[in-house]
Amino acid sequence: MRSSSICCLILMCLLFNAHASDLPKRDWNWGKILLKEGNVLEGEIQHDLDQNVVLLKKEGVVKAFSVYNVNYFKVIDEDRGMIRNFYSMPYEQNGHERLMFFELVFEDGFVLFSRESKVAKKHAQLKKVPYVQDGTYDSSLVKVSNYYLFMPDGTFQAIHTDFSSIVDSLSLNKEEKKEMRQFILQNDLDLNDRSDFIKVLYEMV
Repeated sequence: MRSSSICCLILMCLLFNAHASDLPKRDWNWGKILLKEGNVLEGEIQHDLDQNVVLLKKEGVVKAFSVYNVNYFKVIDEDRGMIRNFYSMPYEQNGHERLMFFELVFEDGFVLFSRESKVAKKHAQLKKVPYVQDGTYDSSLVKVSNYYLFMPDGTFQAIHTDFSSIVDSLSLNKEEKKEMRQFILQNDLDLNDRSDFIKVLYEMV
């Protein structure tokens, strides 16, 4: 967090004029932004998790806010038919802690967040990670969901949709590993399916 003030100065509240017809239309969704200073802004929103930036479009003007300016934002995703909630949270990466946007996926006993990033489709398929096709980008790119688990004891870590990652993240013993394997087989669950992945976590936490 030492560099937060510097990044804040660089990224905070970039303002530029832009007409609605000059901007991508599909990615804009209605929503709200809660700034760290307490102000609530409402309008059309577009977010870039790779850059940790949120764009707000209102009356033909677009303002950009960095993760250091925002506590929380939500959007009504018309393509997916759902309300999506995003939080600014500190995360340790490569030995350094920095603020990043995380989407809230599930909350009950534990909290599961996700971050989407654009990668080559071949890479996503080889890794067997959940991804969604997005027609607004090159056909060779897809959005990949990366998951992060926040436990009741305060630990916050990345978790992958495979058996060994769940075992390691939850520190399961031999008997618990056997129980999880049986639970997956008996219920015919696919860990690459988000709902099934959550069911397994819920059962084992």
